[in-house]
Amino acid sequence: MLDGEIVGVIGAGVIGIGVAQTLAQTQHHVILADVSSEALERAKVEIYNNVRLGRMFSKSTEQTDPDDVLAHITLTTDYHPLQDAALVVENATEKWMVKQTIYPQLDACCPESCVFIANTSCFSITRL
Repeated sequence: MLDGEIVGVIGAGVIGIGVAQTLAQTQHHVILADVSSEALERAKVEIYNNVRLGRMFSKSTEQTDPDDVLAHITLTTDYHPLQDAALVVENATEKWMVKQTIYPQLDACCPESCVFIANTSCFSITRL
């Protein structure tokens, strides 16, 4: 992936927050999508605090500004902004009823060249 490419992250839970933050810190434009606006707001606060704390404990002379990281992240409850995504990382809850609805929606809005990554421990990748 090249710096600046659009990467979608589905699910604003613990793993999704970490993935979104890491990608944003490497200069990717991240679209963090979740069904809950409240989860997205929590994610925003957690990412800000994670970056801030990381700065405090970092031995690096290069300091990351939490606002700069957040500027690389778009929060949304809609998959439509993923229409230009090069990569989508799905981190939704491990409930089949949830996961099975996500992929048809992603397929409908993402470009054919988009690469999908599934984070799952309960389901066979072929089932997804």
